[in-house]
Amino acid sequence: MAHFEIYEGGTSTMTPYAASLNQLAGENGNFRPCSKKNFLNADKGVTLTVTKSDGTSGLVTCTKEISSLLRSKEIKFSELGSIPVFEFETEDMDKPMLLLSYPQEEGNSDIPSVVVTKASLAAKAKPAKRKSTFDWTEEMAY
Repeated sequence: MAHFEIYEGGTSTMTPYAASLNQLAGENGNFRPCSKKNFLNADKGVTLTVTKSDGTSGLVTCTKEISSLLRSKEIKFSELGSIPVFEFETEDMDKPMLLLSYPQEEGNSDIPSVVVTKASLAAKAKPAKRKSTFDWTEEMAY
């Protein structure tokens, strides 16, 4: 029989991981949706596979807000590269997950902001190159 107890909440942390998705992928890296099924499922956050030039890869999940904007084509897939990546962790997670999210908004003091430095302003942005065998143009705006 299941054991129930009063849930008193937990703690979660969200800390900056990379200044942008492009910087996480790095030069000659790429990112793409992990699957068409995930992209079309409005109950889930869009999950991206990010692959570095050395062949290593990992998953980054988009927040509900970004996922919704992607699915409604209000944001283009090519615009994701400039959005910051955060490490999200809660007490009940085995390991932290990477989360693509907008920086802190007013009134959300528990979400950390990304500090823009003089060096990052001077650096030219290089979009991550992506490879895909699926034609995503029918599913999202570019």
